[in-house]
Amino acid sequence: MQNKQYLKLRDQVSEMNKIHDEISLINWNKEDGPKFSSVEEMKEFENSLNNNELDYLFGDEENANIIDSKDIIIESFTHKKDDMEFIIYTYQKNIDSDYMTYLSLTNIKDNDTIDKLCGRSNSNKDNAHHYFETLKTEIMTNTIDEILESLIIGAQKTIIGLNNTLSKLTSES
Repeated sequence: MQNKQYLKLRDQVSEMNKIHDEISLINWNKEDGPKFSSVEEMKEFENSLNNNELDYLFGDEENANIIDSKDIIIESFTHKKDDMEFIIYTYQKNIDSDYMTYLSLTNIKDNDTIDKLCGRSNSNKDNAHHYFETLKTEIMTNTIDEILESLIIGAQKTIIGLNNTLSKLTSES
């Protein structure tokens, strides 16, 4: 049962990510700056930007104010239940950015990971810690079946919201 639920969750997260990427492409192309013809092209650009491969665009090194894109891990927690490993982590991309908290889930038996579940952004470190502790409590006090079912329901709700957003954006175009 757990493996079936895990696979269902993985499929829903994949669908969620695909819809989110389509939304990002539409939003990116609406703004000033580079335009992209595909999600892959946009992701390649974002990856280059995040890896500081485009620093030359900011001018000479002495006058460039380049943002450090290294993630600063604030706190993390790992817990194993049967064949599943849960990792909760909060990070801050740089000193001026929000705190991001995520849950990752690994099916140890199949060596397969679903990353960045239950994502939440907080501008306040204490609020980010509170959400981190909430996730930690949920992992520690519920069974794997309960956790997976809750994640599946959350993914389904997110997919509905993303589809609504995508429909609105495509109707505006």
